[in-house]
Amino acid sequence: MEAVRPALPDASLNLVKNYIAIEVNGNNYMGLHKRSSPRSLMWLWVTEENFDEATRLLDKAGFPYIKRSNNQSLRVTVDKAAVTANAEIIAALAQLLFVSRGRNRAN
Repeated sequence: MEAVRPALPDASLNLVKNYIAIEVNGNNYMGLHKRSSPRSLMWLWVTEENFDEATRLLDKAGFPYIKRSNNQSLRVTVDKAAVTANAEIIAALAQLLFVSRGRNRAN
């Protein structure tokens, strides 16, 4: 949560069936599915216009990812150490998700 807090100050955790969602005002922005310890699968959705920027950020951080659903959904393998070490990248991704939902937020 601390990694996304700069971009999504109103974010909260929500337990949804078999994953944990990071949500803002009832909208899921990203989620975490448990995988083999200590990793998780983080999913996120961005608009097609922001997709290239999202993949550039993931490449910069060295996160392995899979593109899904018409270049709008990404599945990213993460662990606590990688998220902590790349908190600025995660915050930038969260900002892209915010923009993708049509809520441009001034920094």
